Amino acid sequence: MVIAAINTDARDTLCDVIPLSRPGELAANIAGRRTLRLDTDKRLWTTGADRIRTEPMPGDRILAEHRCGQPVPAAWTQPLPEPSDSPDMEVPF
Repeated sequence: MVIAAINTDARDTLCDVIPLSRPGELAANIAGRRTLRLDTDKRLWTTGADRIRTEPMPGDRILAEHRCGQPVPAAWTQPLPEPSDSPDMEVPF
């Protein structure tokens, strides 16, 4: 599953929905993938290696640029939130 959007730099963007850990964000940048921050208002912000040393805002998720046929390695990801019992169909992160 991917997110297709226009990010805050006005660029068409595809990114994977699996949130990255902090080391995973660094690994994604080293591997040449752009990283994006999905904020609590559902906006995508382009991030980069220079931002890794700062903490993301509470509730924000760091996502990797999507590359067809190249799933995000499990070593890059953070644990997903527990499923909710509510019938809400919105993405839980």
